[in-house]
Amino acid sequence: KNNLSFTDLEKNSDLYCGLAEGQVHCWYANGSTSDPRTDVPDIGESVIDVDVANDTVCALTTSKRLICWGRAVNGSFGTSGT
Repeated sequence: KNNLSFTDLEKNSDLYCGLAEGQVHCWYANGSTSDPRTDVPDIGESVIDVDVANDTVCALTTSKRLICWGRAVNGSFGTSGT
């Protein structure tokens, strides 16, 4: 993706997320970036790990904070909402 050097690359179905220079980048196999899962929030610090599962993307920061985002369906964020 645009000459970035990824240290980690995760894939779930057609969604890809990679870690490059401490930042998370997400995209679809067709190149689309218009989806809640590809809209990476402002994490505010370097990321050391990223994972993709179903409708959720999670990033682990250098201070060991876990930040997740995505479609927030089926209780994926630990809330009772869908």
